[in-house]
Amino acid sequence: MNRERLRRSGLLDGVEEPDFERLLNHVASELRAPVALVSILDKAGDRQFFKGAIGLGEPWRALRQTPLSHSFCRHVVEERAPLVIGNARNDPRVRENPAITELDVAAYLGAPITLADGEPIGALCAIDSEPREWTAGEQRMLEILADAASAIARARLAALEAEESRLAAEALADSLDESARVFRDLASNVPGAIFRYIRHPDGHDEIVYMSDGCLDIWELPALELKGDPSKLWSMIVPEDLEQMRLSVERSAKLLCHWTHRWRIKPESGVTKWVQGYGRPRAMPGGGVLWNSLILDVSVEAKAQQQLQASQRILSESQKRESVGRIAGGVAHDFNNLLAIILGNAELLQLQQEISQEEPDHLVGEIIAAAEMGASLTRRLLSFVRKADLHPEACNLNAQIRDMEGLIRSAVPESISLRTVLARDLWDCSIDRSMFESTVFNLIINARDAIKERGHITLETQKQVVSENYLAGRFEDIPPGNYVMFSVTDDGEGIESALQDKIFEPFVTTKTRDKGTGLGLAVVQGFVKQSGGTVRVYSEPGHGTSFKILLPAAGTLADATEAVPRLDGKDRERPARILLVEDDEAVRRVAQACLKSGGHQVLVADSGDAGLALFLKEGEDIDLIISDVVMPGSLQGPEMVARIREQTPLIPVVYTSGYPHEANVHGNGIRPSDMTLTKPVSRDLLLAAVQSALNP
Repeated sequence: MNRERLRRSGLLDGVEEPDFERLLNHVASELRAPVALVSILDKAGDRQFFKGAIGLGEPWRALRQTPLSHSFCRHVVEERAPLVIGNARNDPRVRENPAITELDVAAYLGAPITLADGEPIGALCAIDSEPREWTAGEQRMLEILADAASAIARARLAALEAEESRLAAEALADSLDESARVFRDLASNVPGAIFRYIRHPDGHDEIVYMSDGCLDIWELPALELKGDPSKLWSMIVPEDLEQMRLSVERSAKLLCHWTHRWRIKPESGVTKWVQGYGRPRAMPGGGVLWNSLILDVSVEAKAQQQLQASQRILSESQKRESVGRIAGGVAHDFNNLLAIILGNAELLQLQQEISQEEPDHLVGEIIAAAEMGASLTRRLLSFVRKADLHPEACNLNAQIRDMEGLIRSAVPESISLRTVLARDLWDCSIDRSMFESTVFNLIINARDAIKERGHITLETQKQVVSENYLAGRFEDIPPGNYVMFSVTDDGEGIESALQDKIFEPFVTTKTRDKGTGLGLAVVQGFVKQSGGTVRVYSEPGHGTSFKILLPAAGTLADATEAVPRLDGKDRERPARILLVEDDEAVRRVAQACLKSGGHQVLVADSGDAGLALFLKEGEDIDLIISDVVMPGSLQGPEMVARIREQTPLIPVVYTSGYPHEANVHGNGIRPSDMTLTKPVSRDLLLAAVQSALNP
């Protein structure tokens, strides 16, 4: 029965279909597949017909059909499930298939095209002439597009049945009551709603027949709609009303076939997409009658919207990265400049207070200008993002434990895999499938970065993000509670020239057969659309860490940087401090601020010099204040790690003037270490010192 319906609908032949061709252009583009096909199977005729074909070579492109012996798609239809083949020559299901040599099929990804009753009739597939690993995101994208292909096929069959029913109805319209009953029976079994609509010469219109299918679409029985069509017009979404009127007027004027798509909002409040088909006929006296079919095509419209959303994610990712590189560079230089201005102004103000002279109003203006500059860097690093994901409450610890078996199977025994999961971790609201894809993307990247033996660490933490934390960082997230997830490896690292471009689509550190360059772009797109942020810290030869922050479930709470209120005893405690800062002006201002608080300060201009000074004076040093990234062989965290080999409990305060220098788990900075973002005011610096000395 289905074979005959397919034949009559024109689906069971090799004639090119524009709707399928447009869909295949998206498949080829989104999956970067050289060949994409819509294949409809005729088991009885031992053929598969290509209703759409992109990139197919000759002679098959001209023939647009093959015997079933050449068909991978028949496995999709027989199994009623997607088929994923990374290397056809090694897959026992298809390795003897002649299409491997004749059609140059090496890798195949297919999803079923089904009728309304779930019966598969063919497949939407992507083909590569080289072996490749299809990602979970690519499989999900193809399944969404296969749903759209199914909607096209169903609409074609529905239109066929409607047209056949309409012709039958017209032939029976002048018959006796028995003929009318047969027509009503036919109409009640056609998908959607069949109705006869008349527009009279004086402009008024009426519905002379409406099938019971109207209840599923407009949520009103046929008796309420028959006669006056004003209720149908009132349900049309206002933005679509004018185009709807114009489509009807054009069909009436030219007596041409009417087809139109629009939105309605019935009493339930659920917006639906509907598609209308009708053929006008002139009536005696000048009126026009349409025998029409209306179908609910909300599923197809949703699939198209999901496709557009995926394209927006890629586009937004490219835009954010371009502006981010500019903003990050400006913020780095600007924050160091503000640190000098703000520090000197505060010291000048302090000296005036000590000498009891009238403070110059210009000092206040200098401080205010510096604070406005800090606000400017925050605004410079902001963006607006949009998405259409499917979030649900999720605990990342539970999610990672559920995935642990699959994760370990993806990592060879030569690589040690460790999980460090925080206790009582907050829940967050995310798309579970996209999070799993994100984890596997990062794990595979970490695995590929390790040449022989190494370590991969998965970590979760609760993190409170404050206004001061956000200042000077390229982050489009509000203050509040966040769940941190990180993947850290000790592999070969990422070259500094690539780190600023690593999230751009098609940028990859891998060879062509191992990576497409889309993985991290998809990761960033998902994280940003979930209201979070992702950052990378890497040193060539030492390893890489990706850190993701996702909003904790519930309303984000206000947060401020943890600067404690100190009692008088703590506030007056002096200390001997080792200050390590490579910028001479910033170092001089910080030294003066610390001295003004009664502290003794030893200074060094690099990590190497700081280590040497500590080895000489270490027994008398109470605290280390260090920049994160500095010239020389030792960065700030590496210098501290060497010092803590001798003095494990010495407190440390880090300062940072560039967004990518922030605390990334896995780079040696302890969670208990405090990190301040430049410019740092005198009060904040002194409070941080006392907080570190009085934990």
